[in-house]
Amino acid sequence: MIVNLYYRNKAIYVRIIQLDSFFQPKLGYEVTHLSRKLLEQGHEILVITSDRYFPFQNYNEIYLEILGERNSPLRGYNIECGIPVFRIKPLIAFDTSILLPSIIDIIKKFKPDIIHIHGLFNPLTVQTLIRLRKYNHITIVIDEHMIPFFETISFGTIIKKVYLKFISHLLIKKLMKNVFSIYSTKEEVAKFIIRKRIKISEIIPIGVDTNKFKNNQNIRKDLRQKLKLSNKFVLFYSGKIVASKNIHEILFFVAELYKMYQVGFIMVGNGPKLYIEKLFQLIKKLEIEDICQHIPFVSQEKLPDLMNIGDLGIWIGETPSASINEFISFGKPILVKNFEGYNLEKKGFKFIKKHNNREDSINWISDMISNPDNYTKICNEARNYALNNLDWKVNIKKLFDRHYIKK
Repeated sequence: MIVNLYYRNKAIYVRIIQLDSFFQPKLGYEVTHLSRKLLEQGHEILVITSDRYFPFQNYNEIYLEILGERNSPLRGYNIECGIPVFRIKPLIAFDTSILLPSIIDIIKKFKPDIIHIHGLFNPLTVQTLIRLRKYNHITIVIDEHMIPFFETISFGTIIKKVYLKFISHLLIKKLMKNVFSIYSTKEEVAKFIIRKRIKISEIIPIGVDTNKFKNNQNIRKDLRQKLKLSNKFVLFYSGKIVASKNIHEILFFVAELYKMYQVGFIMVGNGPKLYIEKLFQLIKKLEIEDICQHIPFVSQEKLPDLMNIGDLGIWIGETPSASINEFISFGKPILVKNFEGYNLEKKGFKFIKKHNNREDSINWISDMISNPDNYTKICNEARNYALNNLDWKVNIKKLFDRHYIKK
């Protein structure tokens, strides 16, 4: 098979296993998008994972309608959202910790050139590296995109520290000999890994399909008319509708801006019924019912159309959202509390603003609305940043140049 990827002046076609404890292709996320892009380039991909979905908080209220029961009815080999997947019933499953039987048997049958493991400190990673100690011919790459669960979820300080120390020691002393490279998708995660005395290659942010997430004026005009937002500056949020995302705080922004400008607000996603009811009570109290729209979860195929409506994205929750990079790809400014740790604002980029307090953030949004020439420049900066730093083609080239192919 001929592919549009060249290395050392010749085409490459490889077999890659993507290994992750949980896999939810309907929700998107890194493994889904990366696998699709690699398949498009002609590579053979297999995702090996468990037969269950990640134990998200409020699973039944937010994800049940989208994914179904947490224990997937699918096992063995299936095509999910166009991606070849092999699901295995766990040998051990506790919260986010998974051990899978028969991994080596599947690897032997697939005969991969590369195994890309997602999650450095996961028990599944340790299990796999132990089993792969004699497979020197396979290139093993590991990425980490989040501070491990034992650092962020409190279930006993002593247990956390003992587990982390043991895993870090085991990784450093025994299991890293066959690992070709490790990279992170976030700066703060990279710093965390380095503190554990584990060598990390670089930071590669989670990619975006910049051809899919780009402005379409016809779709934008049509949807804005249907939602009665035609002449408004639209603030946009997508993701989980939960209190930790501080969506209630966004409503106060909208109410204050509404006193001065023609604004609107769209929030896309699902959440606990009680919190959504409280949001609508607050919307009524602030007298902004006519300019606020809530749209339940939509598929990855429909999300770009809704993002196309927005003029400025707001994600001011305690944790960043997977939607942020996608919104930047449209060439739009964003207000964030914690954006992947890239410190882009400190590096001089104007399309991103860190939320410090309500007054400061409202003033920044007001400047975007009242200064259209500056707004246009900022939008161009955001789009160029996405094309040069977030596009999947850029990321995959980095993977092959520095991680997948041994020079």
